[in-house]
Amino acid sequence: MLAQQPLPQKQSSRVRTERSTEIENLLSRAHSLQAEFAIDIFLRVEKSKRVDKKWRRELLEEAFTLTTEVQNELRQKGIPFPNTPADTRAGYRSLAFALSLDSLSLRSRIVEQMLTIDKSVALRMLNEIPLKLPFKTQPCSAQTEYDVSDFYRLLEKIARTVFDEKQIQQGERVQFILPYIENMSSPAQITPVTNLVISLDLRQKESFIISQAFANALKQLTADDRSFSAALLRNETTSSIFRLINLYRKTSVPYDQILIEYRAYVSRHLKAARCEDNVKLLELQIKELNYSYPDNPFSLYESKPLNVEEAKLSKAYFGSSQTKTFLSELVELCGYDEDDPATREPHTSASWQEKLLDYLRRLEAWDGSSESDDVDYFHQKCILYKMLFLIAPEGAQSDQVVFSYLKLLGHPKAMSESRIEWLWHVNALIHHINEKSGHERMRLLNLIANSKYPVLQVYADLAKANL
Repeated sequence: MLAQQPLPQKQSSRVRTERSTEIENLLSRAHSLQAEFAIDIFLRVEKSKRVDKKWRRELLEEAFTLTTEVQNELRQKGIPFPNTPADTRAGYRSLAFALSLDSLSLRSRIVEQMLTIDKSVALRMLNEIPLKLPFKTQPCSAQTEYDVSDFYRLLEKIARTVFDEKQIQQGERVQFILPYIENMSSPAQITPVTNLVISLDLRQKESFIISQAFANALKQLTADDRSFSAALLRNETTSSIFRLINLYRKTSVPYDQILIEYRAYVSRHLKAARCEDNVKLLELQIKELNYSYPDNPFSLYESKPLNVEEAKLSKAYFGSSQTKTFLSELVELCGYDEDDPATREPHTSASWQEKLLDYLRRLEAWDGSSESDDVDYFHQKCILYKMLFLIAPEGAQSDQVVFSYLKLLGHPKAMSESRIEWLWHVNALIHHINEKSGHERMRLLNLIANSKYPVLQVYADLAKANL
């Protein structure tokens, strides 16, 4: 009798998918970095085709745990004040927020990615995001407004994909949406919430519940004038409210209470303490509102503010005598396109290159004593370095500009004040390096990778790995 042979083991259960040593080394170094940088690197790697599904899940879960350590809880964007130049602190802060490295944006991105891997884990992550978002009072001097629209687009995606017909009939979908409406606490949420509700094409019995909850949320809503006016003027809260009302009118869902509470919400904010620049637009605001309330129009008397606060906005960059000199000298070094080519000094000439190096020495020595704020000094100096890098000839001059720039970027204080603003400048530098020819690109990335600054090293190696 033949001895019974053991059944062959399934090879897939014994063989571990080989992981890239290069990527593992990058991730290992990323663990020691501050939260924004570590998460950013994890999420860039997670998108790579060199990472399998199990590894993606691990990266997303680890990134999610770090989101409690980032500096900014919610995304903001710049308010487009009339005649305001782009080169201001608010302008660069808005650009930095577009990296979506605030806690809510990061969590939204991670949950959305996890939906494609494991829906149950994605929903567990979502449940860890507070229902009441942490909005802070915005003073009249604020030049940014909150933008949480990505989070509500995520909720829409989940509501569309997670609930089947039976669960919808049992009311699970409406119970999922309801707490997010009941916990609305900022004008910045009105338009995203109405977009969410309209897009889902809810059943009538679901809409009855949502309509009442939405009216109750409006009744409780109070905010500073900067947030109220930003939502009214740019997020178009009134038009979004009336799109919802028109939907309810067509589907025989009660909407009168929403009309009443939205009017009361607008009225109490128009009569509260307001910012000077918003009060100047009062007549326009009332005119637009009264298109929607022809039977119960707002009046200027009714809308008289409790008091008006001055809005001290940040000054445009390059306004001090020292920064004006730096900028004008750099413009002269760049040369104008309309200059007569016969009179324009070529960048390959020895005298022009000496001027560039002299400018670089003075820029590096500039300590920002002429500026009132360290962050403003940092932004302006970064802008000058970027412009200098773009005109520096490849080779020794380009290397010297990068070496000098790295000293500024590598200073601990530069990145600690606002990590996202620091990273925006780093990304810009690497972007310009990536536009160089293959050999020159790799040479410059190696220069950064071999520097003494750990965060910059990792981002350079990330670029070298095409991640």
